[in-house]
Amino acid sequence: MVRRIHRLGLLPEFGIAGYKDPRHKNDKLSAHELLQNANLFDPKKLKVQSAMDNIELNTNLTRYGIYIGLLRRGWEIKMIKAIQEKVILNEIKETSLNRIGGNIPKYFDDKQDCISEMMFYGCFEHPLKTNFVLSIFLPKNHDIMLDNNIYPNCAIKVFTHPKSEESEITSFTNMDLNRIYFEPYRKANSDDLSGLVTVGGELQLIQEEEYYYKNLEENGYLYLMSIDEDYYPDNLLNGNYPFNYGALYIYYKENKDNIDVVAGFWQHS
Repeated sequence: MVRRIHRLGLLPEFGIAGYKDPRHKNDKLSAHELLQNANLFDPKKLKVQSAMDNIELNTNLTRYGIYIGLLRRGWEIKMIKAIQEKVILNEIKETSLNRIGGNIPKYFDDKQDCISEMMFYGCFEHPLKTNFVLSIFLPKNHDIMLDNNIYPNCAIKVFTHPKSEESEITSFTNMDLNRIYFEPYRKANSDDLSGLVTVGGELQLIQEEEYYYKNLEENGYLYLMSIDEDYYPDNLLNGNYPFNYGALYIYYKENKDNIDVVAGFWQHS
């Protein structure tokens, strides 16, 4: 981390003041804006975070701030590499938050109206929000998915919710998919820069066409993660590939009170 020293007596060296504290006025520095130290010191948030969770959250905030800063300087999104990339590579036998197939999470047991005419695809740990997961639902009618494959009309839905056990309800289960659990995210290295799920890094498109992501960028969304069917384990499918042997690209935008996550688009060759 780059240390900033507040000059002109605004704050002593290594001093701390809250986010948007008036003592920052006229310091011409942005480090306090970038750090968003409410996430470091808020007692309510600290109670549910481990030390590593807290460090990772603020690392992600810093990474996001750098990303936005580069965009404001005129860099193109596709030219900006993420500071850190995470991947999911391997299936595991034990129960995990990361899975494809099976029944819906229990969280949706009393929310079935919002997933009507949908079927459950899978759920993965939220890369930016501790103790939350992203659940992905596909239309039961594949033609609807084909005709609506790009934001803002993408028919695939991504829901953010607290981690949840698997439900016993089977009416939303996709019978083309076996239930497979996957390992936690791991930091990517030069040998595995992409995997079944890839968080961050450069956007690796099957079709290099700007219209796929143009509306997302114009509305302030950033690439978050992708799911690539080329990395499916052999025992996952009972039927057709959900994305026609392609990939799903998920985007996010930080708002004042939440992180909005959407299905950006999906592609196939």
